[in-house]
This record gives sequence, C-alpha cells and structure tokens, in this order.
Amino acid sequence: FLTYKYSSNLWIVLSPIIALINLFAPNIIIIVSAILLLREAIKVARRAQESLRWQGVTTVCLTAAVFTLSYLPLSIYFMVEPFVKKDPQVPGPFYWSFSEWRAL
Repeated sequence: FLTYKYSSNLWIVLSPIIALINLFAPNIIIIVSAILLLREAIKVARRAQESLRWQGVTTVCLTAAVFTLSYLPLSIYFMVEPFVKKDPQVPGPFYWSFSEWRAL
C-alpha cells in the first residue's frame, strides 16, 4: 500500500484541486465547445436560409452528455477520496475483486 500519499496535510488540499483540474476541466471544455458549436451551426443555417439538421444537433448534445455523465462519478470519487478515513491494513474492494478474479 502507498501510505505516504496522504502523509502530509498538504495533500488534503492539493488532491481536490488536482482532481478539479484533471477531471472537471475537460467536462467544462466539452460543454462549452458543444454550446459554441451549436450557436455557430444556428448562425450558418440562418445565413444559408436552411433549417438546422437535427441529427447533428442530437449527436453533439448526446456526445457532450455521455462524456460528462461518464466522467462525473470518477470526478466525485477523486474529490471526496482524501476526506474519507481508511485503514491502510484493510484492502479495498478493488483488491478483493482482483484477487478473486486472479484465483480463477
């Protein structure tokens, strides 16, 4: 086990900040770029006096939504992990699952 990871109180502050930068920033970028792309598509459709293609709109919205929803649990886990008290002598659920799988 890596017991030195949170041995300093500084990690309790830095870990959520690192999680915010590494996990929430891509979600914000995806959402903002989807909104900007849809705004631009609306402008182009109006200029060309055509209707907006709803297949493209649906694709952009669903891609942004699925990406955001898939990263949300991981982001929350990494934000909350430093504040959860855990016993370093007791293995976590990943270790139990992995050791059972390995025994097969």
